[in-house]
Amino acid sequence: MSDSKLSKLLQSKLEDEKWQLENDEFLVSQMIASAMGFDESLFDKIFYRAMATYGLDLAYIKVIYPTVLRLGVLWSIEGISPAQEHFATHLIKQKLLSTIDILPINQNTKANWLLFLPEGEFHEIGLLMANYLIRSAGQRSAYLGANIPFDSIKDTVKAINPSSLLFFLVAKDDIERDQNLVTSLVKAFPSQQIFIGGEANRIKQLKKHKNLIFLSSINEFKEQLKQTDINLLRKKK
Repeated sequence: MSDSKLSKLLQSKLEDEKWQLENDEFLVSQMIASAMGFDESLFDKIFYRAMATYGLDLAYIKVIYPTVLRLGVLWSIEGISPAQEHFATHLIKQKLLSTIDILPINQNTKANWLLFLPEGEFHEIGLLMANYLIRSAGQRSAYLGANIPFDSIKDTVKAINPSSLLFFLVAKDDIERDQNLVTSLVKAFPSQQIFIGGEANRIKQLKKHKNLIFLSSINEFKEQLKQTDINLLRKKK
């Protein structure tokens, strides 16, 4: 598309009804305002209001994730600067990290996750939220972060022998690149469950495999965490 057509398409995305979040629209708009004004105190106020209203799980679904999506679209149409977008996403990551940090580490569980973003992937917010949910469920996790080379993933799996791997695909939609990565992971780690998070239409293009599980929502992941607990209890019996 030409720049003008692309700009019109993205602008219509902002104005679409599904972006209007009823009572949560105010919180999302205020988070956007805090980014545009580099106003950390306003961000804190809105973040803790969302937390007090919903708890982190629902606050992520209703406020944080829609804010991240909106920031991405605004950045695409140059409605905000890269600095403003980075300011807001850094604050969100900071809040998630501080929330995760106070959760206890359960050394007795056999559910052990390895979380990472593959090379070329840098958007950590979804991965951080997954880490929070894992720790909240009383399961262990090793968090590697963004842009991790494949050899480093192999070394870590060899060192800690996780029961499950989890990563997200967020960057440029390239089905050939995605499939090559997934094929390599399935081949290298046949004994682990491999979870892929991302936009549903994108990840469902990938070839299915017995140890490959696609996740397109936070609720799907929470159900998988429950199922992991159930499976571990059955093994104990």
